[in-house]
Amino acid sequence: MDPKATYGKRLRKAAREDFVKFWSAHRSWVTLVTLLVASSAVAIQVLYRGVGSMANVEQTLVTGLVGLVVSMAGNCIISTWRGAKNLDANLHDEIKHRDGTISERENDIQEKERSIQAILQKPKRTAAEEHHYALAIVALRELGPNGEAILRHLAIHGTLIFGNYNPQLPQGFNGGQTREILEMCVAKQLVTVRSERHPAGYDYIYEISAGMKTALDELLYQA
Repeated sequence: MDPKATYGKRLRKAAREDFVKFWSAHRSWVTLVTLLVASSAVAIQVLYRGVGSMANVEQTLVTGLVGLVVSMAGNCIISTWRGAKNLDANLHDEIKHRDGTISERENDIQEKERSIQAILQKPKRTAAEEHHYALAIVALRELGPNGEAILRHLAIHGTLIFGNYNPQLPQGFNGGQTREILEMCVAKQLVTVRSERHPAGYDYIYEISAGMKTALDELLYQA
């Protein structure tokens, strides 16, 4: 049904549809057969009793015609009432559906707004964290891509131990290059190193400085 049509047009259309629905093929057939039987009875009465018997027949026909008119008028009134009822029910369902759709869209918009705010609002750093963050930015800029690659490798493994044998090295670097860059990181306070003695010599253990870990976790993996 056209939502732009006036209420009167929609009501008349709904009443007409209900009226047509009421007068189904079965009901129309029964009514037609009843009229045909009544007409046949009148014809038979005239045929056997003559025209003089038409007085009672005429009264009967008038009464039947009036009843038919009243019945049709009642059907029209009922169809109009039921059409209005159906329109109200459909309108209620449509409003309910639209309200549900609007509510879902509002929830989606609010969820997206919360996500955007969470992305835009970076967590506030303490004074110490800001200091470490600034030092890390300068150090990474001086170390360049090779320094970042070594630090990512160290962050993944936690520690790198150099002794009689080399640890697992980052791809594209040998032991001497890796240790040279790690010593540069130590000088810039990004990495700490400690030595442990054992019967065969010394192990040199490198790991990211505790105070720099948060800053490096953010800077090494940012887009």
